[in-house]
Amino acid sequence: MSEPIVHPDNYRYAGFLARMLAMLVDVFIIMVLLVLAVISMVFTGILTLGLIVPTLPAVIMEISLLILVIVLWTQFGATPGKMMLNIVIVDRDTGKLPSLGQAVIRYIGYIVSTIPFLLGYFWVIWDDKKQGFHDKLADTVVVYKN
Repeated sequence: MSEPIVHPDNYRYAGFLARMLAMLVDVFIIMVLLVLAVISMVFTGILTLGLIVPTLPAVIMEISLLILVIVLWTQFGATPGKMMLNIVIVDRDTGKLPSLGQAVIRYIGYIVSTIPFLLGYFWVIWDDKKQGFHDKLADTVVVYKN
């Protein structure tokens, strides 16, 4: 059985600004990868005259992103942006890495957090455990590593 990444008694919750900065780093990395993918599609002829002929590459990229994020969360508790800031996603009760189920629910929870004018993300500001809607749905918290 795996040990907690952070013991629940030692949680120091990551606030809105740290989490936003981590997300901006991740978005920057994703944007660079997308630009490289578009350049690749131009050179392979998939992208012509600004029109993507098949939508399959876009679907493949989205599925690849989903898998990558879930693997990063379940194996390391963090995406590159969170790693840079020394914060991790853990199970709220145990301090262990999120399970596959928690990671999937958390990823889907991003949609729930986004729909009501991004309220689910801003909820981190007011919540005593700094949880967004996606964290609450998945029973996870984002904390600083000890």
